[in-house]
Amino acid sequence: SAPRNLKVLLQGSSWFQLQWELPNLPANFQYLLSRYHVNVTAVYNAVTTSTIVLANHTSFNITGLQPYRNYSIKVYGQNPGGIGPPQTISSRTDKSAPGSA
Repeated sequence: SAPRNLKVLLQGSSWFQLQWELPNLPANFQYLLSRYHVNVTAVYNAVTTSTIVLANHTSFNITGLQPYRNYSIKVYGQNPGGIGPPQTISSRTDKSAPGSA
């Protein structure tokens, strides 16, 4: 099953701090979760960046984003049987501060 309650905790003009909860799995199957795949797609140009996060983490900082742009964010869990369905959210980075590059 998909990771649960994916959300952007904090954000800036070029970054998001993500957090999610473990997928709904029976307790004796939680140990099989080996990693998460975090995909971030820029809506304006459809470029996707993928990152692997170890299963003992349920948060991740995405950096290098463009100011005031919409992004689609997907987090997938993986176990020995393969990659599960994603939890998906959308968010927009903040505007740049005046005078910043």
